[in-house]
Amino acid sequence: MDCKVTGDTVLMYESVFEGTAEQPVDVEFTLPDYCPDVGRVLKCRATPIITGREVTAEGISVSGTARLEVLYSDGHGGQVRCCTHDTPFVTLLPSKGISGDAKVCAEARVDYINCRAVSQRRMDIHGAFTVKASAVCLRENQLKSSAEGAGVLARRQICDVSTALGHAQTAFAISESFELPESKPSVAAVVRSAADISVLDCKPIANKLIVKGSAELTVVYCTNDGVMERMSYSVPFSQFFDINGADDESCCDADISVSSVELALRTDPDGEYRRFSADIRCFADIRAYRNDTAAVITDAYSTRYELKLERRNMSFERYLGDSVRKARADGRLSFPGGITEVLDAWCEPVTCVCGSGGSVNGTVLLCAIIRNEDGGFEYGETTCAFECEAGEGGEDSFCRGRIAACGCDYSLSGRNDLELHGEARVRTAMYSRTQLPCVVELEPDESRPRSDADGPALVMYFACAGEELWDIAREHNASVSDIAADNGIADEPLCEDKLLLIARG
Repeated sequence: MDCKVTGDTVLMYESVFEGTAEQPVDVEFTLPDYCPDVGRVLKCRATPIITGREVTAEGISVSGTARLEVLYSDGHGGQVRCCTHDTPFVTLLPSKGISGDAKVCAEARVDYINCRAVSQRRMDIHGAFTVKASAVCLRENQLKSSAEGAGVLARRQICDVSTALGHAQTAFAISESFELPESKPSVAAVVRSAADISVLDCKPIANKLIVKGSAELTVVYCTNDGVMERMSYSVPFSQFFDINGADDESCCDADISVSSVELALRTDPDGEYRRFSADIRCFADIRAYRNDTAAVITDAYSTRYELKLERRNMSFERYLGDSVRKARADGRLSFPGGITEVLDAWCEPVTCVCGSGGSVNGTVLLCAIIRNEDGGFEYGETTCAFECEAGEGGEDSFCRGRIAACGCDYSLSGRNDLELHGEARVRTAMYSRTQLPCVVELEPDESRPRSDADGPALVMYFACAGEELWDIAREHNASVSDIAADNGIADEPLCEDKLLLIARG
């Protein structure tokens, strides 16, 4: 009798690459004409803006722009200014044999940045940042789900799995124009801008995903009188993404981040800079799933023939959903020259590490610009750790996480110390993972009957508590169902020592 083996095909994401590479920054540039002379450099900041991710014959290529921002007090010592310079970069992470249809995720973290004023109008900047990239492909996994005939008995296990439907990566921009309220003074220069994305709703439909949310924009600027002002805006957005295979029964892991903020100042009818347009450039990495179950054969044997078995350890992942939590980080800055005024305080994300079971740890940078007792400006920063729980997850769960800064409060502690309280938004996508030794090839060898096939028809076996009926049946060339029925066993493994009668063959 032939053995009939049936199977299923499950489409899953497979990681095909993970790596890091260092990207140096060595730039010398002259301040543009609209920037006043540099009196004293307060801080140099670098922000890698990734715009390209592709697979090449040599490996993973990540390209973009390193945005360098020099915060300084002008030559007259009366205003804080910011000069911005963009320099392009291309980072290659070598690897051979990556499929061209792989989707690449990349992020960058600044390692260090140093700035020197060569003159009042020329900057010399050196530093480095680390580019981290990963790539995934859609892979068809052929599973053996049942087998019958030729005396074959199969051990099956039902596992939860998320079948991959599609993976979309899209860059888009949220654009809006603003005008300062009459109560606010005109803009002399923008000192800092930042944005954060809040996703409010994700709705999959036929081959598409509709994402609704809001972009929270912060603009800090210097007035003509040298005063620092802050404006906050909320910009709603609705975006369509093409994902082939998605439908209204799908679930989607939608990771949307801000790549950069582009501001352009405009004059009003009186010639004052009271209007500006903002382009909040974003990147969406979206994975669509259908939550399902899959039956797999984890072991098999034949009561009649020797069996050729090939096993492979396989990992089955199931998307459990996402969550957004807020985490708080507290720090202190000391300024020996005293504090007479806090001009600006903010929070920047640095690291986010997801542990098992849904725990998230990371660091943020708490920053502040103050005016000291001599009337000068000082900049300070401190790195602070945070931790939070992404949700309820077991030991076999894991999450993908991203953090974004969403606020920073402060309070004075004496004349020299500033207490900072930063708040970060932690977005996590939770997954469960089941690892099983799956049978991928199964074939009875009818030319090789089992050597014990002609043994005694009935065996008495003293089983110990904790033993599995499957192991006992396999060892004695018997059927699990027959052993259970003949000995009145309902639960497995055995909860007590027991003498078993085993009908073989």
